[in-house]
Amino acid sequence: MSPISTNNDAIYGQQTQAPTKFTFDELLQKISKLFESNEVNVDQLKQLMHSYESNPADWIKYVNLSKERYTRVLIDGGNGKYNLMLLCWPANTGSSIHDHPDSHCILKVLAGSVSEVRYCWPKDSYRDDHCDGGIGGNNNNDGEGMIITGENRLQTQNVAYINDSIGLHRVMNPDPTMPAFSLHLYSPPFDHCRIFDEKTGKYKKINVGFDPKEIEAVKYRVKHRIKNCDINVHKNHPHHHHDQNSMAKDVLVFEMQEQQHRRQQDNGKTRL
Repeated sequence: MSPISTNNDAIYGQQTQAPTKFTFDELLQKISKLFESNEVNVDQLKQLMHSYESNPADWIKYVNLSKERYTRVLIDGGNGKYNLMLLCWPANTGSSIHDHPDSHCILKVLAGSVSEVRYCWPKDSYRDDHCDGGIGGNNNNDGEGMIITGENRLQTQNVAYINDSIGLHRVMNPDPTMPAFSLHLYSPPFDHCRIFDEKTGKYKKINVGFDPKEIEAVKYRVKHRIKNCDINVHKNHPHHHHDQNSMAKDVLVFEMQEQQHRRQQDNGKTRL
């Protein structure tokens, strides 16, 4: 595992202080600065992810929303120390149950909400002694199903953390109509993992990659209401107009456009 020190807290919990007013680009710079050291404290990373107050106008340019499955958009390769990516979750989509090979995973919900379900390691699927959920080394789980250890409903601004010593998980957007967006930091980066069958606990190894920007199957018009101002944000075409009669908290409204785009092949990588 990477030279990151951690106290293994599975969920960082509620914010201990109000979000800080800095931009998404400044967040990227602050993360990069932390990784200039050869030893990074994961609690500092969690706090930094918490401290950023999500503003869709900051990160809408990275959105790459497919019509039927979630997509992974690489934002920063982290000079080989980490990967930072935006995951875009259409309504009613989710990942497979998967591990994070010797990697730390921190995720922050930027918009919408996601459900994270955690599982024990199935019997005979994990050889390393630092995992309490089943020690072994082959893919014979005797047909036993996966055991759920907990479920967390993560709202906008919430941060979660997991690594292989904690267990396995899957992430889903259960909303029937609205997409969700989450920021994920993996250190060290990985290009393969194992996905697990929930009914049998059997796994297979897959390669994982990133979706090219051309993969969009459907575009959404994103309307961001903030205080006294309506901000209409469209990917690559942000514009603002003021409405003195608008008094509202931050709200995201996603309106599907009629124009659709052919979804290109995702570099031959298997989906989680």
